Amino acid sequence: MIATLQAHLHAGATFVDVGANEGYMTMIGAGRVLAIEPQTRLLPIIAENLRINRIASASVINSCIGSAPGRGHIHLTADTNTGGSGMHRATSYKTTAALPQI
Repeated sequence: MIATLQAHLHAGATFVDVGANEGYMTMIGAGRVLAIEPQTRLLPIIAENLRINRIASASVINSCIGSAPGRGHIHLTADTNTGGSGMHRATSYKTTAALPQI
């Protein structure tokens, strides 16, 4: 994945990390990065990773990307990185969070 990003990102490029999670790909795509992450519990983790790695050129956006403008709900999994959170419930967890409209 790192080699693919390095092969396609060039000076002045903007990288969009959709579903940034803890920001691993945001750190690799360092340069102009838009890290989009809807889960508020992950925002402080991304911010800390940016601070530790001294990356000031990334912007973190607390939202999600969809096919149409509007608001929705995201179904969250437990506080582990399972990749199961999404617009449709993939687990038996019943926690949801309102998403901000962009």
